Amino acid sequence: MKSMFKLNKNIGIFIVCRQSSKRFPNKIKQTILNISLLEIIILRLLKYFPKKNIIICTSKNNKNIFFESKTKKYGIRLFYGEDRNLFKRYIGCMKKYNFKHFVRVTGDNPFTDIFAINKISKEHIKNKNDYTYTSGLIRGTKPEIFSLK
Repeated sequence: MKSMFKLNKNIGIFIVCRQSSKRFPNKIKQTILNISLLEIIILRLLKYFPKKNIIICTSKNNKNIFFESKTKKYGIRLFYGEDRNLFKRYIGCMKKYNFKHFVRVTGDNPFTDIFAINKISKEHIKNKNDYTYTSGLIRGTKPEIFSLK
């Protein structure tokens, strides 16, 4: 499927998730109409953005077939990084895939506003921001974008 938005090649979309939540373990595996929350966000992102820009960014403590099967099934990338230090995980992923910026979405929020990703990406690059966030959207739909610097 052809991408609808033109995403700067220096911007990755990181689906940040893990399975070891203490409050709700394996939340990303929960399903709506037999599709996991993680897969819903993957499918929505794939409608608009290139596969090479989409990365599941998870903890090295979550190395298992669940994540590997999703990346193979959808042709997206996978990064295992620090468990507790999210910023080290993000930086490691950015360096591995040569991104200067990344959009952060969470794997357990399948209704992230895709159009907001496109909008804030353009604003972020145009204004040379280090951090750009969305406002005015409901909780669970807000993406944000960070610069490596």
